[in-house]
Amino acid sequence: MKDLLLHNWHLKLISLVLATALWAQVARTPTSEMGLFVSVYYQNIPDQTEVFGEPSDRVEVRLRGPSPLLRTLSPQDVFLSIDMKGMAMGQERILPLTPELVRAPFGVEVVRVIPARARLTVEPTARRLVRIVPTLNGVPAGVEIEKTSLTPEAIDTTATVSFENV
Repeated sequence: MKDLLLHNWHLKLISLVLATALWAQVARTPTSEMGLFVSVYYQNIPDQTEVFGEPSDRVEVRLRGPSPLLRTLSPQDVFLSIDMKGMAMGQERILPLTPELVRAPFGVEVVRVIPARARLTVEPTARRLVRIVPTLNGVPAGVEIEKTSLTPEAIDTTATVSFENV
């Protein structure tokens, strides 16, 4: 047993001194707590569906960590991710927003998420064909408009419209 403790004793002593110095440096670094508004990202949203509810796109996150690290944080460094896999269509669900859902840099602890819950509903995306009816208000002096044409005559949610006066 004595040989086990004394074997390479000088390396063990150096390791102990270095570990103590490292611990002293970490223990000396002041910690702070701050609030940050971060983006909410929805993952695994089924095709042809939309997510509705509260909060919509931002939540407040309380963070704790070394002061120098917290000072350099921006809202792009932290985000909250909600997995929508398995959500029933058309049913409102209340999901807990826990610190485990927040992605933050190493060394930063997520203390709390405000609000603590989210009411979310997954609904099918509605697409409609909308007929466009042009209305002209007023005519410039000396100009006579014989006909108005519209291309296209109807649009869906992704079409673009162009107007042409003849």
